[in-house]
Amino acid sequence: MTEYLKFTDAWIVWVGVIFIVLFLLVYYFYLKKKKYLAKKISSNSMIGSIVRKKSKKELWMNLFLVFSIFMLFVALSDPHIRMNDEKEGISVVLVIDSSGSMIANDFKPNRMEAAKISAANFVEQMNLKDTIGVVSFSDSTRIVSFLRQDTDKIINSIATISANGRTAIGDGLAMGVDMVASIPNKKRLVILLSDGEQTAGQISIEDGIKYAQSEDVIVYTVGVGSKDEVVLGHDFWGRPQVARLDEKSLKKIALETGGAYFRARDNVALESIYENLPDRIKKEKELVSVKEETVVLVIIMLISILALKYYKRVKIW
Repeated sequence: MTEYLKFTDAWIVWVGVIFIVLFLLVYYFYLKKKKYLAKKISSNSMIGSIVRKKSKKELWMNLFLVFSIFMLFVALSDPHIRMNDEKEGISVVLVIDSSGSMIANDFKPNRMEAAKISAANFVEQMNLKDTIGVVSFSDSTRIVSFLRQDTDKIINSIATISANGRTAIGDGLAMGVDMVASIPNKKRLVILLSDGEQTAGQISIEDGIKYAQSEDVIVYTVGVGSKDEVVLGHDFWGRPQVARLDEKSLKKIALETGGAYFRARDNVALESIYENLPDRIKKEKELVSVKEETVVLVIIMLISILALKYYKRVKIW
């Protein structure tokens, strides 16, 4: 059952509203101008009756035509309806950064352990109909848990993740998309957590985004790291090695795949993000696009109206 309607491009609907208002104003003055002629010929009862009947039919035909054009604007705005039915469930893959910087202790006991705890709590909150997988990435990617509905096994597998190496965000994203796309006919989501920037891997972040878009996968991203710089160690020359979060790329991933970006600066924020994500996902998974169906319906309406108007003119002539 539909709860409410949402538009991807609501501004197109407003253009349609403006079109309707302008048309009604123009049509009002047009009818006013014709009124004088109608009065003149109304003295002939037979002709007047025909004209009034014809004008009434023409009015309704034109109004229906304008309504159909307005509905075309609605269709082009990509309408989504929210459904209560959740028969199919969704597929979610948690993509977790396991690079060396995740041992930073600005989170307690460190970023890696805090991320694992939050991910486990997330799994516990998900619907039993949902399938969940886990991928970790550092220099390379690792399948921690294949897509399944057994929450205990998923949580146990999350506990095995350890931090080391560099950061291959693009590879992790692509692996998550590849896994979640393997199950058809379900809403597909990836939740990617990282505390750094791309320093390794064979797949660029841009290519990972394109892959997600091609598979209709929505990606939520979580940036981990305190406000202050965190020194992870020093290089051979004694220069400090600082953990740097590439927020720009994480925001880009989320924006271009229809997801959202979240920033966690401490344990409380990270836990809150993963606690609230299930509710957000449940709401968004019920949104179903009806753009194609609406466009087809409107086109049929327009063709029918124009055909009737044309047929009518042929008959008159």
